[in-house]
Amino acid sequence: MPAITKTQSVKGKALKIASPFGGLVYLVAARDAKAFNSQVKISGAIAAPYFKLGETTDEQWQAMLRDNKAPWGELASPNLIITIPDSVMQQIKDPVSAMKLWETIIQGEMELAQLPQPFYRAQRLVLDEHMCAGYMHSGYPIMIHHSPSQHMMSADIIADPKKLLTPSKGGANWGFFHELGHNMQNYDLVFDGTTEVSCNFFSLYMFDRLMGGRDGAHENVSNEYTMGVMKSYFADGARYEHWVQEPFLGLIMFRQLQESFGWETFKIFFRTYHDAALASPEMKEISEAEKRDQFVINFSKAAKRNLAPFFMKWGIPVSAYAAGELAQFETWMPYNYSSAN
Repeated sequence: MPAITKTQSVKGKALKIASPFGGLVYLVAARDAKAFNSQVKISGAIAAPYFKLGETTDEQWQAMLRDNKAPWGELASPNLIITIPDSVMQQIKDPVSAMKLWETIIQGEMELAQLPQPFYRAQRLVLDEHMCAGYMHSGYPIMIHHSPSQHMMSADIIADPKKLLTPSKGGANWGFFHELGHNMQNYDLVFDGTTEVSCNFFSLYMFDRLMGGRDGAHENVSNEYTMGVMKSYFADGARYEHWVQEPFLGLIMFRQLQESFGWETFKIFFRTYHDAALASPEMKEISEAEKRDQFVINFSKAAKRNLAPFFMKWGIPVSAYAAGELAQFETWMPYNYSSAN
């Protein structure tokens, strides 16, 4: 404890495995395996509820819930698998609508990231009472805090389409989109100070696309917060060392780009990095300064405007080389943009 998972290699025709903590049983093929096809019999275990979009009927799901003796179960679609305790499963009356909405969410984030669909494996969300970090964290799986005793009920909305589409001022739905955004990030373009910023591109995108706008999306994208933090930042001299410490301050700069050039420009920008990786698949280490320069150059080319002065206005260092590369484009700055405002 607290590491309660158990992994064991299958060698031979039979394997005995046990855990005092219980839990779901997974068969995992080797990462480099091209295919896996075998007859497997599991005895001494309890069947757990498993809903698969497009295959499991509502009647079958209700029967699973009624007869369930297992503490955990899963809902699955082509791009997402949600692992939840029985107490949450018993509340899910319409798994089809829930998983169709989640498919739309995953597909939307992949569309923004310009990742080919379907992904090579489904994303995973797991509710957990004891988190290793934060309220949620990204990875495989994405971990989501669930503690009824503390009223931190991500479970309330995870499979409820109505609640999932209700703005929560930075609550669970923003968090879901944020953590999925981490999994979508291309770290070739994530320079210092943007790890917790560029994942929020995906949160904003989903609010724009699913909820028709950003009202109530997060308290730190409100007009009041935006104007207050901008005035304070520019009054202090627009220093990069300050910018990297405030993710929602950094997000304002990218919101200005999105509001002026649209999400399609972001998609062109993201594709630039995929194309570069395909053209030169060998790993190449570059400095943070080079990453910043490449970001400014690539986004400027996608927008067909010289954005170097805009980044420098925000205190983001841009080299003379990058500025020279963009001299062919007309310089851009947001309308009526002044630190005095």
